[in-house]
Amino acid sequence: MKRISQLFAFVLLALAVVSCDKKQDLTNYADGTAPQLSVNNVTIAPTAADSNNAVVTFKWTDPQYQINSNTKYILQIDSAGKNFSNPFTRELIGANTTSIIAKDLNNWMLGRGYAFNVPVSMQARLISSHANNNDRLTSNVIAMTLRPYLIPPRVAVPASDSLVIVGAATEVGWTNNNPAQRLQKFVKINATTWAGIFRLNGGQEFLILPEAGNWDKKYAMSDNNVPNVGSTGTFGYKGPGTPNTFDANFKAPAATGLYRIELDFQMGRYTITPWSGMLTPNFYVTGAATGDGWANSATPPASQTFTRISSSEYVLTTTLQGGQEFLILPVAGSWDQKYALADNSVAGISAGGQFGYKGAGTPGTFDANFKAPATTGTYTIRLNLAAPVTPGSGASGRFTIQ
Repeated sequence: MKRISQLFAFVLLALAVVSCDKKQDLTNYADGTAPQLSVNNVTIAPTAADSNNAVVTFKWTDPQYQINSNTKYILQIDSAGKNFSNPFTRELIGANTTSIIAKDLNNWMLGRGYAFNVPVSMQARLISSHANNNDRLTSNVIAMTLRPYLIPPRVAVPASDSLVIVGAATEVGWTNNNPAQRLQKFVKINATTWAGIFRLNGGQEFLILPEAGNWDKKYAMSDNNVPNVGSTGTFGYKGPGTPNTFDANFKAPAATGLYRIELDFQMGRYTITPWSGMLTPNFYVTGAATGDGWANSATPPASQTFTRISSSEYVLTTTLQGGQEFLILPVAGSWDQKYALADNSVAGISAGGQFGYKGAGTPGTFDANFKAPATTGTYTIRLNLAAPVTPGSGASGRFTIQ
């Protein structure tokens, strides 16, 4: 009996201890309220003189989180329709406003390939949260327009407004001021970018000259023994009175073939990429839109023969029959190779767009005929094989009909 009493007393003591150790109920905090974002300027068009000036100021309301901690804010700006997939971002703690200088926005826009002085539709939003990213809340979205401005390029663009390639890597060798100089000429893509399609001899060297026939001025490398020299790198200008910093020749890729060379003077970089297509002295047009219909003669008339004006540009002025179709052939008399469209039902395609090469063994991506404008008349067709195309599209270049 005494043993049972002792056990009963132990149980009572244990219950007392448990009751004393009971946890208090957790406090429930209400969710915050999505912040409201506002901006003092929705049309941002600074100039180079504004580089270090604040050109836009954002403000937002407090999300009123009940936990006493510093609130984290992430401001995002991205082009409209991109769903903020690759935004300009600014992170702040405990603030309710921020200003952005022109240079920061401009560098971000140029880094994403937006053209100088062309307005771009943008959107801005704010994301708030606790410092540990809990309870994320997203603000309203504000529509804006941003226009990047031109900044001085890292490498001075050629005053001659022209560039030619020479060297053992090229089809003309080290001959300077060759009678066939147009085959050496680059195409001006925009104010600070030149490009061209060239057949390069594997592993050989070349230079780029702003003035054909003049060896005193050139664009070259500072060191051509660096990794990836045959695909990308930095370049600069060497002329009378300049230091010998840029005095090394460019190098072609190891394999002989057709390549697109692009010079970006804004960033001071070049790229060399393989190019799939066909270059010939002349291209020819044939089809119902032309005077001779679908005739494909080995000696086509001048009215259907393009003139080559650079390494990568061909031009033809001819009469086109309204609304009819045509093809562009790199080899007269042969149907095995052609330049055509991926889709000729695209709006505006009779005025210009991307085109590509179709040859024996190539996929049928570019198998649709070109279309002439609706009205019969005299038009100029321009082919630019060095023009930028949509990555991954397989396109060879761009054309215009005017």
